[in-house]
Amino acid sequence: MAEYYLRFLANEDEAQMTGYKFSFDLDTKPGPFKWDVVVTQTFHHAEYEEAQQPKNLSVEEARKLWKMLINSGDFEEVVDSLATVLNRAKSNHGFLTMQDIKVIAKEDRLKQILVRCGNCRFLAAAQDVKHLIDIIERDGKDHVRDVSLPATK
Repeated sequence: MAEYYLRFLANEDEAQMTGYKFSFDLDTKPGPFKWDVVVTQTFHHAEYEEAQQPKNLSVEEARKLWKMLINSGDFEEVVDSLATVLNRAKSNHGFLTMQDIKVIAKEDRLKQILVRCGNCRFLAAAQDVKHLIDIIERDGKDHVRDVSLPATK
């Protein structure tokens, strides 16, 4: 399950750090991009979630809500630190999410990332991975199997 957080910027201290959690499970429905997104009002992270009933939204509805909240200027995305991303990748056999790659690119834009496709594999700078994956998916002749940190000795 993937989880993304938006933090409300008008809070005066961490005790009032409210926002939204957007979560989805890639295994809920067959086929690409057919899952529901669960949106919950929350306090910063999962351990502080309110008892309100979560809302199930389609991907399009969730994207629209996310964009509206970001564009309002009242919310910002909560992004993991590089150390958190690297520890999670280590416990996940080096595999990365696109959110992880965004954090890596912010800290070290030229860090080499391994992208494995159905018919090939390649190394790319973290800053370029999303662009290259978008090209592969748009072309439709191949697919991305996984993205990871390359192993070195």
